[in-house]
Amino acid sequence: MITFCNTLTPMIVKFLMRFEAHTNQGTYQESLFFKLCIFRWMNTAVIMAALQPFTSTLTRGSFLVTIYSLFSTEIITTPLLQMADYMGHFQRHYVAPRATDQRKMNQQFQGKLYNLSERYTVSKS
Repeated sequence: MITFCNTLTPMIVKFLMRFEAHTNQGTYQESLFFKLCIFRWMNTAVIMAALQPFTSTLTRGSFLVTIYSLFSTEIITTPLLQMADYMGHFQRHYVAPRATDQRKMNQQFQGKLYNLSERYTVSKS
């Protein structure tokens, strides 16, 4: 669930940032970076510590096993989702052939946009 929330967070934050005014791309990236760091840190560290009873953190290796399983899930899931590019395949193979003109079809073949702030907050890649 934590991995799912960390994957979904950038989409939610980008939607919320549509309502903000930024003077240039630099301030947009700063704001996005700060929000993504806070949300991902809360999802991973604070919620994990809150869900784990304090007494289980004192037992030998219990908390580390939980952290290990979380990190191994994040290490595998996130790169696989990035490589799969399911939205890109949907746009190229479903939306593009149904476009009304050549210009709209060509728009579906553009590559994925990456934000530096989003890439720097992902601890796996």
